[in-house]
Amino acid sequence: MAELTTRVKNRRWWGCLFLLLGISSATYSFVHIRDEVDKRHLLDAPIAGTVHGKYRLRGAAVRADGTDEILESRLNSSNVVYYLLQQKQRKDGKWISLPETTDSVPYLLRDNSGDITVRNAEIVDAFSREVERGDFRQRQAMLMVNEPAIGVGTVHVDSEGKRVFDGRITPERFYKDGTNILVRLARYFVYINIFFFVIAIAADYRSSRYGRGLQTIVCVVATIIVALCYELCLFREGHEHLLDNYQTVHSNLLVAEDQIDRAQWILGVDAYNEHAKQLIEHASSFPASFSVKLFDLEVPELIDR
Repeated sequence: MAELTTRVKNRRWWGCLFLLLGISSATYSFVHIRDEVDKRHLLDAPIAGTVHGKYRLRGAAVRADGTDEILESRLNSSNVVYYLLQQKQRKDGKWISLPETTDSVPYLLRDNSGDITVRNAEIVDAFSREVERGDFRQRQAMLMVNEPAIGVGTVHVDSEGKRVFDGRITPERFYKDGTNILVRLARYFVYINIFFFVIAIAADYRSSRYGRGLQTIVCVVATIIVALCYELCLFREGHEHLLDNYQTVHSNLLVAEDQIDRAQWILGVDAYNEHAKQLIEHASSFPASFSVKLFDLEVPELIDR
C-alpha cells in the first residue's frame, strides 16, 4: 500500500513538472510570437509608396542637411550619422563601466524611389565586437553615412506629402530575419508536455488493463483539444496587430489615390497586394482560418488598380 501511494505521489510530481514546463514554453512563445510574425508578414514597400502605417523599410542613411561635413565615430573614425560608445576601465582588478559617449546628426533613409526623414529612431543590434586596449574595453554601435539599413516602425505622411519615420533601425550587416528556432522549439515543447501531463493525470484513474487502450485515446484527444486551443490563441496574439495594420494601410492607400503621385501610389499598392496575398493564403489554412472566425479577425483585401 505504501509503495502504491509513493508511485501515485511520484506521478503527480511528474504531472506538475510537465504542466510547469508546458506553461513556461507557452509563455515564451506568446511573448515572442509578434516578432516572428512581423518577420514573415510585415509590409515591405519602396519609401515613395508608403502611407501612414507600420512598415519595414530598406534604405541608405544620408545626412539631412545634404552637406559633406563629417561626424567621426570615436572608435574607428568612420563617417557616421550616429554613434554610441560604451567603455569599461579596469581598476583594482575590476571592470568599471564609464559614462556612454554618443552623438548624431539629423539624417534620412533613402532608396531608389525617395527619402524619408528619421525623427524618433533607436539604433538597435548595431554593436561591434568588444575591443580591449590596455585597461579599457570598448564597443561601439554606429550607423555610417550611405550605409544600407533596415527600419521597422511607423511611417507618418503630413499634408505636404513629407514622410517621417519613427521606430527601430538596424544596419543591414547586423540585421537578422531568420526564424527564431527557440520559438519553434517552445511550440513543440508545449505539445509534448501537454501530452505527458494528461498521461500523468489519467494514470490515477486507470481501473484495469482493459481500459488502457481507451485511456490512450482519451489522452490523445485531450492533448489535441488543448493544443488546438493554444494554437488558436497564439495565432490571435501574433496576428491581430498585424491584421489591424493591414486594414489601416488599406484604408490610407484608398484615401491617398487622389492625393499622391500616381506612380508612387502604384508602388505602394503593388507592395501591399504582394504581402496581402501571402497573408490571405496563410489565414485561410487550418487552424488559422478557425482562429479568424472564432475571434472575428479581419483578413485584408486586395486593392484594384
